[in-house]
Amino acid sequence: MIRCSQSDKPIKTVPNVAPQVHVYGRKSGTTRFFLSDNPETISSATTSFTNGFATLWHDTVRGRKRVQYRLFVWHLNQTGAPITFGVTVENASCGSPIRVRQVKHSIGVIADFPALGRCSAKALLGRTLAPLIPDDRSIRGGQTGLVKEWLVPDGELVGGVMEFTLSSPKELDYRVRTVAATRPGADLRLNHTPVVPAYRTAEGKSHPRGSWDFADIEGFADPACSQPVTYVAGSGNMSFAIHNGGNDNLMTAASSYDPANAEASNKGHYGVIYKLNLALSNPHPRRKTVTVYLTGRGGPYAGAVRWNRGRTYGVPRLSPAVQAVEAATVTIPARRTVTCAVYASTAGAYSTPAAVLCVTHE
Repeated sequence: MIRCSQSDKPIKTVPNVAPQVHVYGRKSGTTRFFLSDNPETISSATTSFTNGFATLWHDTVRGRKRVQYRLFVWHLNQTGAPITFGVTVENASCGSPIRVRQVKHSIGVIADFPALGRCSAKALLGRTLAPLIPDDRSIRGGQTGLVKEWLVPDGELVGGVMEFTLSSPKELDYRVRTVAATRPGADLRLNHTPVVPAYRTAEGKSHPRGSWDFADIEGFADPACSQPVTYVAGSGNMSFAIHNGGNDNLMTAASSYDPANAEASNKGHYGVIYKLNLALSNPHPRRKTVTVYLTGRGGPYAGAVRWNRGRTYGVPRLSPAVQAVEAATVTIPARRTVTCAVYASTAGAYSTPAAVLCVTHE
């Protein structure tokens, strides 16, 4: 597993405050996001292989000369034997080669996938993804190249974040794929099979997959996404729901590339950096001190947190509603408003929604 240097915040006990505001989300940045989390479990019951290969997800872009990617992958091998997993790029153009550059990642192969999820979230938010040399740095027209591959033993998970840039002197025409092969050592470049059907349980539950033209989200108080969420010091405890599955649920199957084969929605924002715009207001004649917490509101929550441009810290496993980590404690001068930002990244294997909780020290 990759090494992540960020230390964890201590767990605090907090009051159980139901969110009064469900934050609205807005797309942020131009990085293209590729989510491969379905079939999450790869087995004979969930995944159909063709000639030993399965395309788990794919994405195509045409007409641009440079595309920056972030991938979040999360697949558990339960085939009963080792598999090979990797990321390939097919150059569908007849002319210029595609260059693969600026490859960084947090992908690991591990049985303890909650630990991998926490570490990957810290590396993403803390900008400490490890540099990686791609197997194929240049992909000729009509050829398929390999970015990287991993051998995944039975019972272990391959997961994490990968970032890279694709560029060409002429307009790009390509397809990115996440691929699994039943034979260790198989050449993943040979796979051009269609994406496998998404897997749903008998109860209709499923994990997400898709591609979108943004990788990060900013949270606001209003549908127009023009106003920060505001907390007035001295107004009691107040909670703001993020990753709420409603107002900030932007990564849906319907809005994805290839919506017919995309699945569910990335409402938990795995692989995403989430920025909540927050205004702390003090209308009183004396200064006030406010503590801002990050807490879970669904099942167990974990990930990473950062206050403004400060250090990134890990968020250990939190019991929902009553456990939290402190993002910051802020002293607000009399009759002043302080504008700030809370950044969060959700760990794979953990649950959302989450909430930002504000408490005034009287």
